[in-house]
Amino acid sequence: RVLGIHPDTTVVVNSVTVRYGLTPDGVSGVDNARGGPGGGIRVLGALTLNSCAVTYNRTGDGGVNHLSNGGYGGPGGGIFVDGGPLVLNSSNVRFNRTGDGGSGDINGGISGMGGWGGGIQINYYDVMTITNSIISYNTTGNGGPGVDTNDINAGKGGGGFFSRHLLGR
Repeated sequence: RVLGIHPDTTVVVNSVTVRYGLTPDGVSGVDNARGGPGGGIRVLGALTLNSCAVTYNRTGDGGVNHLSNGGYGGPGGGIFVDGGPLVLNSSNVRFNRTGDGGSGDINGGISGMGGWGGGIQINYYDVMTITNSIISYNTTGNGGPGVDTNDINAGKGGGGFFSRHLLGR
């Protein structure tokens, strides 16, 4: 991860490129060990990006667990918001990716899903404002390999943007 915004802080960033961030993979051998969130930026406070680019960031893969369930890939390849708000003004969020899900036990463990929100994931009741900005060419990770043909966990949550609640409330 390139930038972390702590709770109860307000940060304004002008004309900066945030790129090549990577969060850790989930710990292998631990049930449901998830990849780290926010490959480029993790927002737990308030963040405004003015004329910025968030590109080529990636979250970690879910942990592999041969005894139980695989972990989910990390959410928010470019930006992960959990305590926002997030404001994007004349900024680009492009070419980011979430991590792949980890494989589960071949005797009934569930494979982890690929991470949600290739470009941006915003949680629960956080607010995001987008003005004259582009969110494009972001992808989510693949689901972990499984032995059950019904265990298809890839692409579960928005390549460009994923919100855990309905928009326009």
